[in-house]
Amino acid sequence: MVSKTALFLVSIVLIHALGFHWWTVGIFLVSALWAYASASIERKAFQASFLILLVTSILLIQRLDTWDFTAFWEALIIVGIGILYFLFIGLLDLLFQNRRSVYEAGTTILVFFTILSIAHLISSDTIWAFTLVLVVFISLLMREHVRIEGASKKKSIAIGIASALIIGELAWIVSFLPLHILSFTAFIVLIYLMLKTVLGAHREGRLDVKNSLTQALIFVCIILIILGTGMWSI
Repeated sequence: MVSKTALFLVSIVLIHALGFHWWTVGIFLVSALWAYASASIERKAFQASFLILLVTSILLIQRLDTWDFTAFWEALIIVGIGILYFLFIGLLDLLFQNRRSVYEAGTTILVFFTILSIAHLISSDTIWAFTLVLVVFISLLMREHVRIEGASKKKSIAIGIASALIIGELAWIVSFLPLHILSFTAFIVLIYLMLKTVLGAHREGRLDVKNSLTQALIFVCIILIILGTGMWSI
């Protein structure tokens, strides 16, 4: 576990320090894929999220070269990627007892990092690319989520696509607001969590009018807090 995460972090630091070369990216891919291949047979259940984690890690490191961050914040982001990698490797290696909570926390952080890594595409000319990438990633994550919960392959694909289109449409609408990227990211992550909550309540038979209104009120209040206290970019 520790050795796999350390090797992953070293490969990330090499890319950040020396640039994107075939051998630095090769070390990154070999170390990550070796860790995945050597995990338990249940690794197939988390295949989508692990793949998205690798892509997001590459995109974040690439974006670090364009962000005007101090060394401290760059190190913090790299450590954050390492912690997220550790969580998923722990899931693959059956390390954690409460795997569901770890998975939910890990995928939520992953969605946050993913949106940050493609946030530069939020403009009038490239919003279509941002929405497309977001829809693909969210559809894969939601499909994986409902598959883990026991849904059939056909149903999981339908739910994944429908959820991704909803989030993509809302992200496209919200992109017209002059929100700071952190506020925008928090808003999309909240919508992602709301959809997962609704799906969980439906699966457990708790999706009645009272609970639906209560959940809706909670999420609306949180959204208002994000919009009211979050940073705006004029």
